[in-house]
Amino acid sequence: MSTKSTIWMKEGNKWAGIYCGYDGYLSGVGQILRKYYTSNSKVEDLISLGDIVHLEPEIGSKHDCDDNDSGFVTAYNRDCEEYWNKCAPKFARNIKQILDISDDYGALYIYLWDGDKWNCYDPIHERWIFGNNPEGDEIEEIRYNKRRSTASRMDNMLENLGVIKRGR
Repeated sequence: MSTKSTIWMKEGNKWAGIYCGYDGYLSGVGQILRKYYTSNSKVEDLISLGDIVHLEPEIGSKHDCDDNDSGFVTAYNRDCEEYWNKCAPKFARNIKQILDISDDYGALYIYLWDGDKWNCYDPIHERWIFGNNPEGDEIEEIRYNKRRSTASRMDNMLENLGVIKRGR
């Protein structure tokens, strides 16, 4: 089973991001990003590939999609010949959109390059693993609204099952 992640870079007033299908955990993608992708130009080059199968220290050149020993990033478009419109970078205006897009992919880790350092968010446990929110406190409001929405749905479900009764 794969550990999915998304990788984002701040570009002016928006974010550009890609999906990574494998090894998204901290000792995989997290470690490679923090060690080898430490400049804007290198992160831009990575994002420009579009969605990737897996991350390696070197972006490299076109190779066979099944060649996991190439030492190069395997990109869905460049190496697996997927259609660009399926795997082109995604764009978001804020952290909420990043969380929504990452959730659509089933990402367990969200990596954000703020132009200076990597930040990593764990959406399952709703916490920053390293770094912090480059957008400020916006994520706290998102968490609160998510919990409130979940609690409301739970109350509705329990009421429908006859477990609780609420006054109307």
